[in-house]
Amino acid sequence: MVVLHPPVPVAVASRAREIPSGDRWAFEPKLDGYRVIAFAGLRLLQSRQGRTALTTRFPEVTADLAALGRDVVLDGELVALRDEHLEFAALQTGPARRAREHVTVIYMAFDLLATADADLRTQPSLDQRAALAELLAESRPHLQLVTNTLDPSAAREWLDPSWGEAGVGGLVAKPVASRYMPGSRRLKIRQLVTTEAVVLGVVGAASLVLGRPSARGGWRASGVSQPLAAPLRAELAARLRPDDEGPTPAQLPGLVAGLPGGEPVVYLPVHPDVVVEGFANTSVEYGRWRPGRALSVSRTNGMTTQHDLRSLIVRLISRLDHLPSRRELVSERRYVNGTVSRQR
Repeated sequence: MVVLHPPVPVAVASRAREIPSGDRWAFEPKLDGYRVIAFAGLRLLQSRQGRTALTTRFPEVTADLAALGRDVVLDGELVALRDEHLEFAALQTGPARRAREHVTVIYMAFDLLATADADLRTQPSLDQRAALAELLAESRPHLQLVTNTLDPSAAREWLDPSWGEAGVGGLVAKPVASRYMPGSRRLKIRQLVTTEAVVLGVVGAASLVLGRPSARGGWRASGVSQPLAAPLRAELAARLRPDDEGPTPAQLPGLVAGLPGGEPVVYLPVHPDVVVEGFANTSVEYGRWRPGRALSVSRTNGMTTQHDLRSLIVRLISRLDHLPSRRELVSERRYVNGTVSRQR
């Protein structure tokens, strides 16, 4: 019987700007998918949050795990492959639809946490990797080993924007002697690009709902920004104009700002006439920044209004203090295929 049982806390990586040098590091591509702990013997899939509801949604993965014939616990990324690129949104579809649309779900393992009689989290990362490679020597359609390298120059290729378009969001660096424990020295490095977006709304007192032009006309919500610095908040407060034509507050699906199943993003709409510039990760899907890859706004750019609303943020905070509950919030504003529209 396996020595680990759900929920198992995952080892997280700290953000870094540069790839570490030296021969003490191993590198892996950071794939865009669901972080999942897999219990092969129990045929369970545990999310990063410790829940196991994912299990029934990916029977092809649990079948390949069971085919190992080993009572092991793995850590990895659950990804969806369509036409040779990873498609995060496809993970939200069911098995029947994935089959019709020729989407293959694959569990890409990168850590071996336990066997039937041993907890391997205290073993050096390089030793753990060798055991995992032996376990997954036979590749299966829905269970594979994440590639890795000890060469930082080779790893740098994963930061190229072309890899971002394919669904690789950067890379993870692991000290070869590190253990799989909370507070480990793992690093994640992402390639950032400069981009622009229009402000569609204000979330709380410090974040923005950002958008890009939609093919259908209007604006398409692309994501929620990281919290703004105080000087930038003050500048935007003097420029943004509340949009009082529609329901206030409005909401968008939680997927716009985080993982699937997250709470809706409740925001106060503004006129889309202010453009900001910032840095974003190269992972973009369907014109939106991948969930969790929020734009870091660095400055305003291309203001088109001189309307003075210096008290905007104070007013927005006071209005947000009286937001209705999720059940009470009935909005005429619709979110269809990522596009904000208003019923007339």
